[in-house]
Amino acid sequence: DNTRARTDRGSTRAMTTTSASLSCSVCIATTRRGWRGASSSGRTPSAHETVPAAVHAPRIRAPPLRRTPRAPGAVAEPPGPTSPMADASSSNWRENPFARYCDDAMAIPEVVEGLRVLEQTHPEIDGNVVLFAVWRATRGGDARPMSHAALRKATKISERWRWRVTDGLARVEASLRGPDLAESPPAAHLAAAVAALGDEVDDVARAALFELARGEAWWSDGDDAGDALAYESGKATVRGPTAVAAANLRMYLLEYLGARFIANEWQRVRGVLDGCLAAGGVDAHADIIGIEDARGGTASSGGTASGMSDEAWRAVRGCVDPTMNKPRRDRPGEASRRYIDARRNLRDADRLWKATCEDYRRARRTVKHARHEVHKSRKAVRVEFR
Repeated sequence: DNTRARTDRGSTRAMTTTSASLSCSVCIATTRRGWRGASSSGRTPSAHETVPAAVHAPRIRAPPLRRTPRAPGAVAEPPGPTSPMADASSSNWRENPFARYCDDAMAIPEVVEGLRVLEQTHPEIDGNVVLFAVWRATRGGDARPMSHAALRKATKISERWRWRVTDGLARVEASLRGPDLAESPPAAHLAAAVAALGDEVDDVARAALFELARGEAWWSDGDDAGDALAYESGKATVRGPTAVAAANLRMYLLEYLGARFIANEWQRVRGVLDGCLAAGGVDAHADIIGIEDARGGTASSGGTASGMSDEAWRAVRGCVDPTMNKPRRDRPGEASRRYIDARRNLRDADRLWKATCEDYRRARRTVKHARHEVHKSRKAVRVEFR
C-alpha cells in the first residue's frame, strides 16, 4: 500500500510538471507571434491562450538627460538674437548684418546678372562667398584681407550647403520644370515650392557665414593675413576697402579656385564688385589715387552707372589679377642709367670671358703635355721588356 501511494504521488507530480511545460510552450509560441489579435494561421486565440499585453510588453525607458557641467556661480547666458541655433521656431537668425547686406546687394541688377553668369560659366564659384568676401572689406576701419585659414573655413561652410543641399534642390527643380511636365499644374506648384526652399537654404548658409565672422576663432586666424592696405596697380594706387575687397576676391577666385576670366567675364566681375561696394556704402573712386577722375557713370568715360571709370577699373582689376598690369615704362633718365649700367656689365663680362678662355687654353696645353709624357714612358717600357 505504501508503495502504491508513493507511485500515485510521483505520477501526479509528473503530470503537473508536464502541464506547466506545455503552458510555458504555449506562452512562448504566442509571444513570438506578437499577439496582434490573430495567429499566423488566421485562428483567433482562445480565452485560456490569451496573455495580457502588460506581461510580455517590453519596457521602454526614456534616455537620461545629459546636463553640461557648469562652473560654480556661473550664470547661463541666453543665445544671441542673431544666432541661427538660438531658436529653431523663430526667425531671429535671419536678421543679421550679412543677410541685410546680401539683400541690398542682390537688389542691384548688375550684381544679380553678374553672379548668375559667373556661376554658369564657372560652376565652382559660389555667390555667397563672393558676397561674403566683399562684405568683409566694407565693415569699416578694422577691415583687412582674409587669411587663407579664414577663407578655407568660409568655403567649407558654403560648400557643405551647396554640394549637399542646394545642388540637389536645383536638380529637383529642373526635373519638375522639364518638358514632360510642362502642362502639369501640380508639378509647377511643386517646382515653385522647391525654389522657395532653395532660397531658404541660402538664408541658412548666410547665417552660418555670419556666425563664422562673428566668432572669436575668426579673429585668431591672422597669421598669414596681409597687413598692407594699399596696392600699386600701374599708374594708380588702390587702398582702403576697395583694396581689401580686391585682395579677398583674388584669394578666392584666382588662388583658391584657379579661375581665369575672359573680357566678357571681367565685365561681370566689374559689375558685381561695383554693386557690392555701393551696397556696403564704399566710395570706390575715393580709394584710388593717381587718376584724375576715377568716377564713372558718363557715356564719354565708358564707365558703368555704379561707380568706377574704365581707368579706375583697370587699376582695381590689376589688384585682383596682377598679370593684367602692363609693364611700367621707365623715364628717359632712368632708361639712360639702365643702359650705361648694362654696357658696364657687358664690358666686365667680356673681360671675364677672355680670362676664362686663356685659362682654358693653358689647361688644355698642360693636359696635352702630360698625356704625351705618359705615352713616351709606356713606349719605352714596352721596348725594354719585350
